[in-house]
Amino acid sequence: DIYVVKGDFNKSEITRKLMVRLLLDKVNNLLTKECVIGVSGGTTMHYLAKNVDKTFGYGKDVMITPIRGGFSASKNSWQSNYIATRFGINSNHKYQLLHAPDNLKETTLDELKKEPIMKQSLSIINKSSIIIHSIGGAFEMAERRKLPTETMQILKEKKAISETFGSFYNKEGKIVYSICTVGMDIEDVQKVADIFTIVGGAEKGDAVLSYLNSKPKNATFIIDEAICKKILTKI
Repeated sequence: DIYVVKGDFNKSEITRKLMVRLLLDKVNNLLTKECVIGVSGGTTMHYLAKNVDKTFGYGKDVMITPIRGGFSASKNSWQSNYIATRFGINSNHKYQLLHAPDNLKETTLDELKKEPIMKQSLSIINKSSIIIHSIGGAFEMAERRKLPTETMQILKEKKAISETFGSFYNKEGKIVYSICTVGMDIEDVQKVADIFTIVGGAEKGDAVLSYLNSKPKNATFIIDEAICKKILTKI
């Protein structure tokens, strides 16, 4: 499902609030008595977490969890740990943190997953029945993650356009590179019952179309008119 909200997320506070309210209403309708919601990071997610309130999931036992590790070289308020914390506090629900960096070596990752506190966190993440996330441009996200020069070169050679869940996609929606993560990867995400994508701003049009071309499963998109118009010029 794709819902288009009038206006431009980056230019209109009314558009931003309408997109957030629409998303929260859709998620609210799916909440069961006990529910785990996984959230990603990003500037759009920061705005969402800042604007959720105690009407969300009222009377339900909801746990908010980041679905991926963080990256120390980026603004803290954009990271999934901060998003989960702010979302939980503002909605008066429980939340957990995932104290692990993203983009680890596979051997390090395997050892980290054996730690009791990490096993407990991952157990909760794996119970997520709803995920809320956004989409970023491939090179914007690569720079934010401080990926090495050789990785940046691979992304350029393979013409990466978008990134989400640690995977980079080309124009056709094919994954061209993935980051090792301590949380959910794209294969884990595809098993989740309901996935909500919220993203706005005309400059994100190419990234959204790239991800749409991957034919994501169980997906609900909430985008703005600016993205919609950009996509329509591409198809």
